[in-house]
Amino acid sequence: MGAGWHGRHGIARSTPLRSFVVGCATSTDQTKRGIRTRPACPSAVRSTTHCQAPTQLAHGLAPRLRRRGRGGVLFTSSVEGLVGCPYSAGYSATKAYVNALGEALWAELAPAGVDVLTLCPGATDTEAPRLQGVDPTTLQDLMSPDDVARSALKHLREGPTHIPSAHYRQVFDTLLAMPRRDALTAMARSMGE
Repeated sequence: MGAGWHGRHGIARSTPLRSFVVGCATSTDQTKRGIRTRPACPSAVRSTTHCQAPTQLAHGLAPRLRRRGRGGVLFTSSVEGLVGCPYSAGYSATKAYVNALGEALWAELAPAGVDVLTLCPGATDTEAPRLQGVDPTTLQDLMSPDDVARSALKHLREGPTHIPSAHYRQVFDTLLAMPRRDALTAMARSMGE
């Protein structure tokens, strides 16, 4: 979501506060082969994009926002960061980092009047599925990037996390209520099919 996106969709004008958006999105490299077959280089890029960049941006923004007593930080994570996702271990781990960072900053900055939201979308109609050889029409409850972004901005003041899809909210509420071993086994079984 660059400046052009905001301008085309009137988001900057319609949002009651000026928000700093911290984007942390790259495609997953989910495969049934798991982490053993992937080279280390994509993992380093993923770690830089998902972990180091949002940490550095938040480190630079948080003191300024706190002094102002207003503003917002929006982290982009994934539902895959809510629980370790089989066959997507590296991606899931870096998104869990983003979730923890966002939750901690939400608790630290809320008393100062600063909103922090960690956005955890599910399947989103970006180039990522196609780059992985996945037909987007096979993905359940695929959301448009515009709908995901609108939902994030609408819920910015309702942190610490937001899952924009009702389907994925239900799925992950169910998974997170299960004993962890059962949830991981169920996920591995469904993703291996």
